Amino acid sequence: MNTLREFICYNQKEIIRFEYTISQLHKDFRISMEKDSKEIQEEKYNTLILESFNLLENIFDKNTKYIINTFGKNNDNLRVSVKMIDDDNIVDIYRNTKDSMIFSQSKISENSGFDTIKSDKVLFYLNDNVEESFKNGTYKNHRLDIGKKEALLNSDITWEDCWTPYESGENTSYNSTLIIPMSITSEDEDKNSVFYKNFFEKKTDGKANLNSRAIWGYLCLDSESKNFFSGIKDFDVLDLGFIITDIISLYLVFFYNYTSGSDTVNKYLGSIK
Repeated sequence: MNTLREFICYNQKEIIRFEYTISQLHKDFRISMEKDSKEIQEEKYNTLILESFNLLENIFDKNTKYIINTFGKNNDNLRVSVKMIDDDNIVDIYRNTKDSMIFSQSKISENSGFDTIKSDKVLFYLNDNVEESFKNGTYKNHRLDIGKKEALLNSDITWEDCWTPYESGENTSYNSTLIIPMSITSEDEDKNSVFYKNFFEKKTDGKANLNSRAIWGYLCLDSESKNFFSGIKDFDVLDLGFIITDIISLYLVFFYNYTSGSDTVNKYLGSIK
């Protein structure tokens, strides 16, 4: 409970600071669009994106320490990543390890966790034995080489050998994974509101209806150990996972509102194509 209290107290201030900072950067950019040269507009745009993202990364770094202290008991084995959705792709925007390039993309359909959440409309994805799921054909990942499954079954290679290295050359595997979507569900009072049109109709290609779920990102926790999450007995893993995810999701909403969700930003990007 002490760590959770520290987590909430830290984020109360940081959410206010982040929203205020990014809104001011966006204001400067908007004013620049009205009166400045193309060169200054570009400078203001780059400042908005880079400073906002750097602040976001620093906040996630701090939050990762809270997550590992709670879930991993200071276990460096636990890996934390935050991903956003871009059409049918998953985009890495944060990793607490340096084994992958930020902004790398993969198809939702190429990963069982994201595909299950989207297709089956489940609230989360938890797998405490990924290797076994891969062997029996119920787990896929864009970095897993399905052609090596037979050799793994015959014990000719190890589990780590089945994974394709990242561009950096690092090769990391995991055996337990928990994926929680950052999402909201529409209700009666949302219908026909600006909020509804922006957060539901935009993210469902106009197919939104009441009780639609809009997902804009995911918090992912991975461990090399089997049965990592089922082995935690001190607290309810899912309850705490959703609390953390819901709070972290606020940063992504603000980031979206003032960047790719901004009419000013989209107008600018359209003008330089």
